[in-house]
Amino acid sequence: MKLGITGGICCGKSTVLEIFGRYGFDTINLDEYVRDALRGNERIKLGVKSRFGDSVVDENGEILVKQLANMVFSQDSARKVLENLIHSEIDSLWTRNVTTPTAIEVPLLFEGNLERHFDATICVYSTYPEQLSRSMVFRHWDEEELRRRTD
Repeated sequence: MKLGITGGICCGKSTVLEIFGRYGFDTINLDEYVRDALRGNERIKLGVKSRFGDSVVDENGEILVKQLANMVFSQDSARKVLENLIHSEIDSLWTRNVTTPTAIEVPLLFEGNLERHFDATICVYSTYPEQLSRSMVFRHWDEEELRRRTD
């Protein structure tokens, strides 16, 4: 069984993924794969630099994630470029057939029309005040940053 877990920012997707892990599911957190790819995948780092410019890369060639996030969350076309670049590297990690129950956290599951890859999906929901509280505690965002990323 392959279970897709999705939902809004700071709604509790990772918590739900952790719960399934406690009940014996293998777990995959695609946000972690993306973070790892942005930090350690040379092809992605070069692609980001060539597509987004020097303003999102430091003098050592490391991606300045905050600057990149500012760009991709303010321009839908930039977000799509980044998604295409990263997905080409990580899709094989989670689209393969699985032989054990596997829960996969996919933040943009429905937006990316990815539901066909799963036997079942769960959409995690939280109220806006709860999202705001979590985003302030866990990500140190203010309300403006949360709104920018959710609108």
